[in-house]
Amino acid sequence: MDINIRRATEADASLVAATGLTVWIDTYARDAVTRDMAGHVLAEFTEPRIRRHIAAPFTTIWIAETAGGVIGFADVTLPAATPSLPDAAQAEITRIYVLERFTRQGVGSRLLRHATARAFADGATVVWLSAWAGNQRAIDFYKKHNWLHVGKTSFMLGADAHPNHIFAIRKS
Repeated sequence: MDINIRRATEADASLVAATGLTVWIDTYARDAVTRDMAGHVLAEFTEPRIRRHIAAPFTTIWIAETAGGVIGFADVTLPAATPSLPDAAQAEITRIYVLERFTRQGVGSRLLRHATARAFADGATVVWLSAWAGNQRAIDFYKKHNWLHVGKTSFMLGADAHPNHIFAIRKS
């Protein structure tokens, strides 16, 4: 499969929004779509919101695409600090999403390596991310790529706190 990774432009906002919404529902709506989930994805993954996010000065979205279109993306914020790593210039990969039918084909690995390398090139000495504690496949993926577990946090969805693990990698 021929995959191109490139920086998203504002013209890509609808593609990123649709991909994000699809992956979020596939990953987190394991039993059903709840009202809190629906409210979150319909607010988070809109074309205008993603367009503003792409235009923000400290954000970069890297798109993975085939000739058929977008199959995933990595969303990077620099600088972005976590208390788990107080001694470093930090960047956060806020999302690394790949459409389910393209998982386990190297797309996520390519996005992770690309986003991390670019964050290091842009001045970060540590790149970090959080993964939902219930997503063992993601946790195993980051460990396979030598990311270290450095802390815990929570993602609030409505009134419910969902535990997340913080993983990080340092520039060598």
